[in-house]
Amino acid sequence: MGCPAADRPVDGLSRAEARAATVCEIRRQRRLTGRAVVRPDAQLHTATRRHARLMVKQDCYEHICRGEASIEGRLFKSGYLRGARNWSYGENIGCATSVRQMIATWLANEPSRKILLGKAYRDIGATVTKGVPSEAQNCTSDPSYGTFTVLLAVRQPR
Repeated sequence: MGCPAADRPVDGLSRAEARAATVCEIRRQRRLTGRAVVRPDAQLHTATRRHARLMVKQDCYEHICRGEASIEGRLFKSGYLRGARNWSYGENIGCATSVRQMIATWLANEPSRKILLGKAYRDIGATVTKGVPSEAQNCTSDPSYGTFTVLLAVRQPR
């Protein structure tokens, strides 16, 4: 089963289409490797959206940009960790011209692959923002590139 829009250039996709294709492709890869299904989570999406926009705005290609909280701080701010007793999370950032290209790049990188296919994760948030920070490796300022931020996480209530 394919993911609609995963091969299309991200500069031709709406934000919702790019997010849906990213989540779909990650879920497909997890299914192929026998991992648990991850559910889209609005609070994780909020955290990824804010970070991706800030990366492009500040020309910052990092997990934490100037004036921004840590990843955990962003998860608290989004409400995802409110009331949680235990949690685990992983964040991937990157840039590519299509969703499938981004996922393939992450899968070829061991730390990123471990996050995408992490056995414990149950929730996902994803954002693709048009534009790329100039610091981004292997990307250009070509308008066909997008900046991707994905958070996979799990939490246990108190």
